[in-house]
Amino acid sequence: MRNKILIGETASGKSTYGKKIAKIEGKTFYDLDIETEKEILKKGYGETINEAYKKLTKEEISMMFEKTFEKLIEEENVVIATGGYFGTYYNFEKIKEKADIIYLKPSKELWLNIIKELQTKLHLKENQNRRILFEKDKEKVEAQYDKREKLYKEKATKFIKYNSFDELNNTIKKKPKKQKTKKESLKIIN
Repeated sequence: MRNKILIGETASGKSTYGKKIAKIEGKTFYDLDIETEKEILKKGYGETINEAYKKLTKEEISMMFEKTFEKLIEEENVVIATGGYFGTYYNFEKIKEKADIIYLKPSKELWLNIIKELQTKLHLKENQNRRILFEKDKEKVEAQYDKREKLYKEKATKFIKYNSFDELNNTIKKKPKKQKTKKESLKIIN
């Protein structure tokens, strides 16, 4: 089976969806943000990821994401959820032969509501991966959605559009239940 790479905006459901399809398809799931952060901390750039991000340039962070991704994509039977920013700049052409690049595209209205909800509920410290969660100017948030949408469309081999997370979950094809053999179905009576 082909690997699956999930691209899309921050908070579009890539990790949640990725875990579900990986489980159903018997694949290994990786969250690129988490795997890269592990690598950054392993290399001793800081005690916490926020501390490390303060020490590294944007280019150094991007390079760490690329190296981590390229290591993960070499594996077979994986589902990788990328960060929102990663999907905008990475050149996926060289891996399209062995992976489907799936753009998870929530409607603009759903995504804006998710961002607004996260902004009011979460008490996060700003870091370089989640800046959109701290942007208060709605026009800037909308502009990011529009700009990134074009980039994701150019890179994706498949698209999943949805207006709710229930709609997204309904796109997951469950494995059919294993049929019992005739022998398993019969009760043996002694």
